Amino acid sequence: MKVLVINPGLPHTLAQLEFMVDAGVEVHCLNVHPGFKLECPGIVNYDWYGSAEPTSDFAKLTYFQMGLRARRFIRRLKPDIVHAHYASSAGLIACMSGFRPYAVTVHGSDLLERSKSPIGRALLHRVLAGAQLVNPVATHMTGLLRELAVSDDRTLVMPFGVDLRKLPFVPKANRLAGGIRLLCTRTLNSPVYDIPTLLHALAKARSLGSPATLTLAATGQLAPSLKGLAAQLGIEQAVT
Repeated sequence: MKVLVINPGLPHTLAQLEFMVDAGVEVHCLNVHPGFKLECPGIVNYDWYGSAEPTSDFAKLTYFQMGLRARRFIRRLKPDIVHAHYASSAGLIACMSGFRPYAVTVHGSDLLERSKSPIGRALLHRVLAGAQLVNPVATHMTGLLRELAVSDDRTLVMPFGVDLRKLPFVPKANRLAGGIRLLCTRTLNSPVYDIPTLLHALAKARSLGSPATLTLAATGQLAPSLKGLAAQLGIEQAVT
């Protein structure tokens, strides 16, 4: 089987590609964002952007143009399946290419944020309507997918997993002895990641005697309000 993956700059899709290569799938990866080539033995990469960074104002127009370019490219490559990650970019390219069947993995903001505008919702409806399979990486997106006319029989909820062989294992008793350390890398620019709930959970855990700590490894415009909330909850010393 030959699969063409359209990658808009998501390095965490590499584990999925490695899995396909290990399963004997011929994997081709079309990289449409500079600096995010997925290097892995067995993957054939095509870098369409090179070093040129698209401007944010014309990004969607660029994806339309790439979709038309992909028509010729896919006819030559002859894949069995096209798998697009991120509905509002790679999904748009797959849709415009005219190739079927294609699958779309929905990662979060591409659905939850883009669907808030009439234009974004219309584009999503078009992209998802043409997909034979839609893969949300979390269950909470399925309701919105139904609103966009994606039937349950075309929906596969499958989160990205973690290869535990690549992480050191610490027995539970030893891990809890020094307190739970939480790490969040979500951007602090959007309320969609709901960091306040994480702060409230940390405050509850510490009120029950846990020496848990939290590191927010990100920046953004919500940082001052989150610092204020941590102070209000009395956990500012436990949050970095």
